[in-house]
Amino acid sequence: MHIAITRVQAGDDLTTAAHTAGFADSAHLSRTCRDTFGLPPSLLSKHLNWDLDTSV
Repeated sequence: MHIAITRVQAGDDLTTAAHTAGFADSAHLSRTCRDTFGLPPSLLSKHLNWDLDTSV
């Protein structure tokens, strides 16, 4: 999921982002995203910050 959302944020279309992240297609990515977060990947990518800095 992290790879797909990061790729969408970088400008990839959903199909390319889905394939890059190992999903079968954009529908599979969308279903998984909605099931996990309750939002489609296009909306989630606009509001999600993957700041994984643990040094704080």
